[in-house]
Amino acid sequence: MAGLTQKLRQDYFLLYESCLVRPARKAAVDQVARRLGASRPRYEKVAKALRMPWYVVAVIHSLEAGGDFTRHLHNGDPLGARTTHLPAGRPKTGAPPFTWEASAIDALTYRGFGKWTDWSIPGTLYKLEGYNGWGYRDHHPKVHSPYLWSFSNHYTRGKYVADGRFSPTAISQQCGAAVLLRRLQAGGKAAVQAGPRVLQLANPHMTGPDIEELQRLLAKNVRLVRRRQAGRRVRRADRRRSRASEVGARLSPERGQQRLRPAGENDPGGEEAATGPVQAAADETPRAGPLRAGDPQTDRQLGALGLQEQRPDRLLAERLRPPERT
Repeated sequence: MAGLTQKLRQDYFLLYESCLVRPARKAAVDQVARRLGASRPRYEKVAKALRMPWYVVAVIHSLEAGGDFTRHLHNGDPLGARTTHLPAGRPKTGAPPFTWEASAIDALTYRGFGKWTDWSIPGTLYKLEGYNGWGYRDHHPKVHSPYLWSFSNHYTRGKYVADGRFSPTAISQQCGAAVLLRRLQAGGKAAVQAGPRVLQLANPHMTGPDIEELQRLLAKNVRLVRRRQAGRRVRRADRRRSRASEVGARLSPERGQQRLRPAGENDPGGEEAATGPVQAAADETPRAGPLRAGDPQTDRQLGALGLQEQRPDRLLAERLRPPERT
């Protein structure tokens, strides 16, 4: 397996950001995360010796030994003897039975964790996948390693059931390391850094019943948004029509005539008060000349009273009139 290339870094980051716990596995994930958090002091002792995050030690312990402190961190063999499975014969120094801390430091040092400094999301996932081996990437690239992604939307089936023996139908029954990291991070117990941002050109392909449920929810929300937008458009149109009706009512000739009441008991100005402005407007109208739509000067010549119902049309024509060329 090559080193942590930019392409591999982007792959890890996008998978981690889009990782979702399968609903049927959520309770199991929460249970493991609580157990790891309760044992944090023991993990921190090992992590401090190697200058690495405690939660990386924790998730490896969960995957390799089921969180059992009587087993080697190398591969889950009992601490009462040196390891017999790969890597065999560890630790090479000291005499059994080994303490869990001594065995854990040996296992992580043997895997190069003591010299690793990139504890960003891609850097952490790269070291975790390498701890289990690169068989999935090298020989079964369509299967995301269950060591990282089991119990999530990124893993369905396919598993190494023994050293060098892969089963396309076997399903991992352990919670993946990346899934545990996300759960610890969501609970505020892990602070996994994103690292340098990568350009996201497309989301990784995801399948499964939880993804289908999200797609149905998204489609339902889109329809709801469209209905709300249509309702807002109808309400805006109603308000525009209402305002237009009010303007038309204010500018109608009938309302203008209602303001010119005949003289009577309640109108001390009498007939002269009503006819004076009308006669003045009539006197000004011949001087206005021919009406030109959208001509502000013509509108001013009509006087304070004359032909108010035509002014909205004139103002509209003024707005729509093309600018004069100079």
